[in-house]
Amino acid sequence: AGKGASEESAAAVKEVQKKLLEKEKELTAERQKLKAAAEDAGIREKDLQRQLEALTAEHDKMSKQGTAQLAEVRTRIKRGGRKVMASLQALRDARRAVVDEAQNMKQEMMPVMKSFYQPLKKAIQRIEKDNSGW
Repeated sequence: AGKGASEESAAAVKEVQKKLLEKEKELTAERQKLKAAAEDAGIREKDLQRQLEALTAEHDKMSKQGTAQLAEVRTRIKRGGRKVMASLQALRDARRAVVDEAQNMKQEMMPVMKSFYQPLKKAIQRIEKDNSGW
């Protein structure tokens, strides 16, 4: 009877060992899957990190270009404004010169007009005086 019990317990031990070996194989396979998934996730994380860095670099580049273009536009506007202001000043100067020239001509012509007008006025008065006797 003792031999049968020990055979039974040996078979039970073998059965337990067999189940433990199967569980160990399952756990090893599961561990391999998890390890592969972790490596894949790590690769994907690195790829995503690279993509993020590339996008960040592109954004920075575009931002700098946009800032540079904005500065260029502002410079053009300022330059254009200065040209407009210079043109306006030139027009004001030209207008002032025309007004000054007109004043000078008036000053120069006044004595000539007076010298022409005085004898004319006297002649008209003489004619009127002569005609008043009629």
